[in-house]
Amino acid sequence: MAQTQSSSPTRREGLRLIDGLEAMLSLLGRMRPQTDSEAFAILRRDFPSSPLCERVAVVSRWRAG
Repeated sequence: MAQTQSSSPTRREGLRLIDGLEAMLSLLGRMRPQTDSEAFAILRRDFPSSPLCERVAVVSRWRAG
């Protein structure tokens, strides 16, 4: 049976996503926004191509501490 590499792109994409989320979280930690609105504005400015769902996840995680 031939091996397929279908799992490699998925794993690679997952690692890229985690790196991106960590970068966003780190930025919020450095910038210390006072409100969620300010946090979203920072993420939109510095990560304009990231989907809204990723930004929401990061702000939620950042708020939780």
